[in-house]
Amino acid sequence: MLVPLYPQHAMSTTETSIIAAEKEIKKLGIQAEVLKVEQFYNHPKFIDAFVEQAKKYNLSEFNHIVFSYHGLPNRQVEKCHPGIKVDNCNCHNCFSEHGKFCYRATCYETSRLIAEKLNLKSSDYSVGFQSRLSNNWLAPFTDAVLSKKLREGKRNILVLAPSFVTDCLETILEIGLEYREEFQKNGGEKLQLVQGLNTEDNWVETLSEIIETAIKNKG
Repeated sequence: MLVPLYPQHAMSTTETSIIAAEKEIKKLGIQAEVLKVEQFYNHPKFIDAFVEQAKKYNLSEFNHIVFSYHGLPNRQVEKCHPGIKVDNCNCHNCFSEHGKFCYRATCYETSRLIAEKLNLKSSDYSVGFQSRLSNNWLAPFTDAVLSKKLREGKRNILVLAPSFVTDCLETILEIGLEYREEFQKNGGEKLQLVQGLNTEDNWVETLSEIIETAIKNKG
């Protein structure tokens, strides 16, 4: 069983992981059926697990919430929408139209579901994409979103990173250190990263359920 731990499907993460694993299985000559677990960006218990992490912080202390996802080159998302440039695609407004493998659409849907559970209005939160290697990557960029909100007077911001189930360089270093230092240097008071799911019991139970469901559906 292959279980890519990426909540939102993307060619450069989910698919490359599966391809690499399948190549290794073939190389080793393993004769076995391979079961693949799909993305879980909208699984109710995955959403609940992130909601519980956010609730560990006093939400009333923050002026705004930012959901930050790992970015992708625009061309990868455009492959989901033949003939449509990503700049002209309103994935956040028409999720169902684009299908389950539009990475940007699933990111916006994850954000909406978490925000709904936290009783946030649309004006209370924003979505951004981080870790870009060029300007031809998914926008809006998280650092630009933070700068914009700071200019609007939002000096205390809480950041969730729901494209990662465990904390890593892109959360601890990029958001928790680099973005925080830049935010404070420009006049912000507090930029708080919500801790990832890591080894939280509710996340372990959720992952177990995802795997058990995949096995049951196969049968």
